[in-house]
Amino acid sequence: MNGFHLLKTKCPACGHDCNAAGSMTTPAAPQPGDLSVCIRCAAVSQYNSAMGLELVSDDEIGAPEYVDAREIRAKVLELRRMH
Repeated sequence: MNGFHLLKTKCPACGHDCNAAGSMTTPAAPQPGDLSVCIRCAAVSQYNSAMGLELVSDDEIGAPEYVDAREIRAKVLELRRMH
């Protein structure tokens, strides 16, 4: 897994401070348009042009191109239930 420190932003759903990101598939830091899953509340967000996070709607998450985000979200929720 590749990890990156980011300028601090907040999860638009729960307000959790987000200052790091990780990727299982790419060695590059997040770019505008990339998705993020909050480790605290499992909300799916998308980086905007200023590298802030904007909440992705539940309807959008259902689209085929969001399959990875749905899987990561499910894992975060599973981990939260375990603790």
